Amino acid sequence: MRPASAYRATIRRHGQSVRRFSRIRASACEGVEMTDPGSEYWRRQAVQLEVYNGLLRIVEADPDRFTGLVGDNSGETMRLTIHAVDPTVRDDERIAAQVAQASKGDVEITFVDSRRSLRELTAVQADIIRQNPLQENGSRGIELWIDAAASTVCVRVADSAVDTMRRQFAHHGDGVTVVGNGSVDLSIRLGRHTGPREGWPVPSLAPDDAIGRPFEEVAALYRSEGFRVEIYHLEDPFGEEQSLDPDRVTLLVHDGKVHDATQS
Repeated sequence: MRPASAYRATIRRHGQSVRRFSRIRASACEGVEMTDPGSEYWRRQAVQLEVYNGLLRIVEADPDRFTGLVGDNSGETMRLTIHAVDPTVRDDERIAAQVAQASKGDVEITFVDSRRSLRELTAVQADIIRQNPLQENGSRGIELWIDAAASTVCVRVADSAVDTMRRQFAHHGDGVTVVGNGSVDLSIRLGRHTGPREGWPVPSLAPDDAIGRPFEEVAALYRSEGFRVEIYHLEDPFGEEQSLDPDRVTLLVHDGKVHDATQS
């Protein structure tokens, strides 16, 4: 059973989220009828994915020369930016092969000089994790990622913890950028299991009835009944555990009270 102050973090690669600890919302596409965009669309998508993955492998295999790869595929054209500390990477045969392939799939590739290598920034990120800032400062949630465009490691925490985190990692200079999670969004709700519940343990207090009650009392009750309790605070960066576990109760907390609760 993990206490609310336990270390929770996610690491994003080169400015793109691998597993984002973020707000949970219902799908905007629910109920929307999807149509096949056609063979040309899928051909272009395949080429773009091939080029992106090819460049990513090159960047990550050579962390002393590169800082990262940042992609934008919000439109039909995929725009990739290679951030590198070594300007000679433009002449790398492996890069040239990907540039040639990119022309077949509507991919634009740009090179930008960088101040820090991926190896340097990874070491900074590892130092942050090693110091366990959540345990040291009593914070509850943190998100870390390398921002290749700014040559920095970004740290996202609750607004109230920003100044403390900045002081703790001031020795890294602009190699670390601490930002707040922003104002609380009271519309956020936890995800819910909508399938069958046969054989599940039944808590004495239904999760929906826990809303509005002091979270410490609710957590203590569920733990006394054998449930594993996960606690997330609206002020913090957070993300739900996605595995199905009938013995887990998740509490979303704001101002000391349960804002939302769910089993599994």
